[in-house]
Amino acid sequence: MNNEMTSLHQDYPQKHIKTLYIIGNGFDIELGYPTRYSDFISSKEWCELIKGNPSSRLLSFIDKRKTNNWFDLETLLLEFASDNKNVLTAKEDKYIYKEDKYIYNEICNSLISYITRIVEEKQEYIHKLEEENIIKVFLNQLHVSQYCRYYTFNYTSFEYIYRSVTSKDVFDNVPEFTYIHGFCGDFLNKDKYCSNSIVLGIADQHEKDINQEFHYMLKSNNPKFHGSNLLSDLAIAENVVIFGHSLSKMDSAYFVDFFSSLNKAKNNKTVIIITKDNDSEVLIKHNLRDMGLNLQKLYSSVKLRFYKTDDLRKDKKGLHEFRDMLNQL
Repeated sequence: MNNEMTSLHQDYPQKHIKTLYIIGNGFDIELGYPTRYSDFISSKEWCELIKGNPSSRLLSFIDKRKTNNWFDLETLLLEFASDNKNVLTAKEDKYIYKEDKYIYNEICNSLISYITRIVEEKQEYIHKLEEENIIKVFLNQLHVSQYCRYYTFNYTSFEYIYRSVTSKDVFDNVPEFTYIHGFCGDFLNKDKYCSNSIVLGIADQHEKDINQEFHYMLKSNNPKFHGSNLLSDLAIAENVVIFGHSLSKMDSAYFVDFFSSLNKAKNNKTVIIITKDNDSEVLIKHNLRDMGLNLQKLYSSVKLRFYKTDDLRKDKKGLHEFRDMLNQL
């Protein structure tokens, strides 16, 4: 196998990153993967979990909220773990705590099974994407270079997606992605990830909000958790491309310092945010304001541009401009 494929970051000049790519769940959704938590909660894997554990208070807490238009599994785990009603007294059976932890692990296992299944079911589809498909355009223009860094918040294997869509084989260079929350898939690198190493849970910024009995739900307490250089890489990257990430509260710790630094002084950074439509753009801007940012000042301080996939599908000229923009980064 080509050594460059597995060591793109060796001898990397730490003070120069040309382009930093960050992938969120909107990327997988655009690809056709039903990977929203609301999709999982409606799956046969979730139904089997509920059926097999009818008395679980954690599953009952989550399942009662699955009919909402908005659904975030990790936020509901936070709500459960921070609710004092779920803390037992000394007189109560401590077995319930053990059951909660068992069910939490079973939720993770069921999510792995669900994602593994849908990736297999979509295998033929993603191999046959049309040339004008936005995902294919994006991946064909993605620079594979030692001067780029790549991060994904998704559980799906980006290397598999990249090879499938671009028709690259194992002897070609592929972008070496860092998996912020682990991934579902085959063995990649024995020093970094093991198979099916997802990290589902509560961000450390909420540690003080949750009861100690549920600290095992903290992401950093997960034995499969791995640190990353995302914060430092954001600080030194010349261009930042964010595809399909809403910059939500649960992940804001990764971005607040970066955008706050952009908000303070004019600089030459370029930030490209690729999202679905007008509503998702508004949501991202709302989340940026929640970080304490002044958006008018941010626009005057940095080259910030939104691209909406719904618009690109309808506008061939816009899609060509999108392709040229990615190629020039």
